[in-house]
Amino acid sequence: MAAKKFHVFIVDDDPSFRFITKKLCEKEPSIGRIEDFEDIYDALRQIMLHKKSAENLPDVILLDLNFPTLNGWEFLEGFVDLQVSLAKKIPVFVISSSLLNSDRARAKEIDIVKGFFSKPITLDQVTSIMQSLDHV
Repeated sequence: MAAKKFHVFIVDDDPSFRFITKKLCEKEPSIGRIEDFEDIYDALRQIMLHKKSAENLPDVILLDLNFPTLNGWEFLEGFVDLQVSLAKKIPVFVISSSLLNSDRARAKEIDIVKGFFSKPITLDQVTSIMQSLDHV
């Protein structure tokens, strides 16, 4: 039986970051499907559309914190409540340009956040995230 290929959501309003992160994810053999979203609302709509279909939900979300509208923190607050209605639990990894220790500490307090990485992310970090999914 072939190993499971992970489905990744990249949620970031920076097109350069989404492009680079998508290219890195394409190099990681354990990733099968990659969807990227410029807008948090688009990502949420996609999740709500497939909330009862585990195979169409992402296995992991790579989330930026800074957006012009709903920010990453607001997304996380709502997503914690939304998780209970989903067909599967979806871990979130924050990928941010923030260097504030307070942001890292705040992220650690949210159960669904499984890691915090500074931009730009590396292929080794992408691989580490995918390996950690076996233990989430």
